[in-house]
Amino acid sequence: MGSAPEAEFEAPAQRARDWLGVSFDRLSEGLVLLSPEGAVEAMNARAEVLLGVTRAALLGRQVTEDRIPGASGPLTEWVASARSVEGDSEGLVPFGELWLRVRLTPCEEGHALFLLDCTESRRV
Repeated sequence: MGSAPEAEFEAPAQRARDWLGVSFDRLSEGLVLLSPEGAVEAMNARAEVLLGVTRAALLGRQVTEDRIPGASGPLTEWVASARSVEGDSEGLVPFGELWLRVRLTPCEEGHALFLLDCTESRRV
C-alpha cells in the first residue's frame, strides 16, 4: 500500500488517465496508434467506424503486412511508404467506398495515424 503522499497523487493521475481515454474515443478524427514496428497498439471509436473493423481485430497486427479487412490495399500501402519518410506525411487515400485524408505523425513511441472521411467534399 502506498504512502499518504503517493496516494494523494494516485486519484488525480487516475482521473487524468480516464479523461484521456474518454477524449481519445470522442475525437472526430479516427486515430490509430502504431508501434515503431507498425503494429496497431490502440485505436479510437471513430477509426473503428471508418475502417469497419473492431479494435480487437486489429490490435497487435502489422498494418503494413496484414491487409485491413474491407480495404482495397491503398491505405496499407500508403502507411508502409509514409513510415519510411522522416517527419509528418499527409495524403488522400481511397478506402472501399470512402476517401480518407490520412496523416502519419512519428513520435518516440511509434506513429500516430489520423483518419478523416472527406468523401463528401470529393463529390462536390
